[in-house]
Amino acid sequence: MTAQRDAIARTLWGQTRLVIIDVETTRLQATSRMLAFGAYIVENGATIESWSTLMNPGTHIGATKIHSLTPERLAGAKSFQVHSEKIRRTLTSSSKTTFVTGHNVSFDAERLVYEFRLLGEEPPPMLLLDNSTLAPAAGVGAANSSLEKIAATFGLLNPAAHEANADAITSREVTLRVIDLLIDAGVSDLTPFAMLPRKRFTFDNEPDYELTPEHEALHAFPLTKQAEREKSLVQCPALSCPVLNRRIEDGVTDGASARSLIKWSIEQIGRPGLTRYQVGLLMSGALHAMNGRRDLLVRPKPDLMLHNALALLNSYPRWEAWTDDDQCDRCASGRPYRCRFIRTPINAVWSAMYNSEEQVPLNAAMKYLYGAAKTPLGASSWYSQLRALHPYAAVRGASRVARTLATLHRLGQAIEATEALWATELHTQGLTALYATLVEESMTQGERDTALRRALAICDEGLAGNIGERPWHSVGARRERLARRLAVAGSSPFKHPYNQRPPHRSRFVRP
Repeated sequence: MTAQRDAIARTLWGQTRLVIIDVETTRLQATSRMLAFGAYIVENGATIESWSTLMNPGTHIGATKIHSLTPERLAGAKSFQVHSEKIRRTLTSSSKTTFVTGHNVSFDAERLVYEFRLLGEEPPPMLLLDNSTLAPAAGVGAANSSLEKIAATFGLLNPAAHEANADAITSREVTLRVIDLLIDAGVSDLTPFAMLPRKRFTFDNEPDYELTPEHEALHAFPLTKQAEREKSLVQCPALSCPVLNRRIEDGVTDGASARSLIKWSIEQIGRPGLTRYQVGLLMSGALHAMNGRRDLLVRPKPDLMLHNALALLNSYPRWEAWTDDDQCDRCASGRPYRCRFIRTPINAVWSAMYNSEEQVPLNAAMKYLYGAAKTPLGASSWYSQLRALHPYAAVRGASRVARTLATLHRLGQAIEATEALWATELHTQGLTALYATLVEESMTQGERDTALRRALAICDEGLAGNIGERPWHSVGARRERLARRLAVAGSSPFKHPYNQRPPHRSRFVRP
């Protein structure tokens, strides 16, 4: 058996080269930039080379709280362009079948593809081997288990999760152990487990665009200083640049650049003669800059973010007005449910509420619904200020905040605020679902039927108005479930003959 296993191992490693990688990125979108890269090259079951490096993308760093990479740490790092040829050689220099390996490696591979294409180069061919699917094939863990869970199965501990080199080391140790198990099972070829990179990462639904060489050259202009940013960006609206929003975001590197980009974008929105296509991209860019500013704050400053949201909402007076000839880019491409004039105000309000950990702090929730008053939706509440500019976005935000209060065990205040919102008669899908849920969850046993009827009536009221950009399938499903519960509650109990026997004098009755 040992000789047979050795023969299988020689066959597998004789044709296999692993490049085990991990990257850290600014975000999880299709336009995210690489910040760190780690690689371990394995041949014949042993590491023959390894290297890792930080990369300065020259843009907003993003999720610092996850990867701990700050502008200061990346200040002396080189760009991807400096390392691109070494990465290309690493992936293509062997005559053996090279597998780019890692955990959820599709994302890492797509970041490499994106960076090469930003340089105007065709990315090297890649054949991917993903631990999250390879390990279950060897009987280790479930499909799509985290790297930490699979590593723990082998008694391994990742010393620094979300650090490219440490994640790559952990992936290497997991991969080698998984391959040993596959060899034990008689597997001599890893190709059946491999896959090609996906065309794009699914968190971002923005399409790719072909730009003229002159426009591409304009985008190569640096965005490091305010004068340079404005000189470069001011030409993009005139060209109806389809990636203007991304260009604005690329200029966010610190608090000062975020402030100036928010101010510049809002000033541009107020210029006369712009189409909704141009305004929509400017608004989206301002929102990206706002989120970058929020993420760069050492401590959350919800009042500052509210000021940004109010300035953005106040910059454009015609949120609802449009014609077939004057649409945003998403409506023009057949995606009206993602219209920038619907999504941007909502996201601007959410940006004011959420902190960089994507949570709504209690103090922000109370300011949003109550302000300085003891009753909800008063003149000092954020809701009142936002509703005056965009009622739909204000109600969507209020629904999220009320849900947060319920989660933080402030059910009474959540119900009080939701009832006040319902009285405004702007019944969105989220508010309808929330109100029905709170009524149902707050019922006692004696009030069950009354609460169910009230929750059902709330669903009917909401469905009658049907406000919003998406179908109300969830509310319709909830209404059907409530109707079934009411029907069951109103029916007579099942009459089994055993249930009709006269009571026995004993405490316990034998059947």
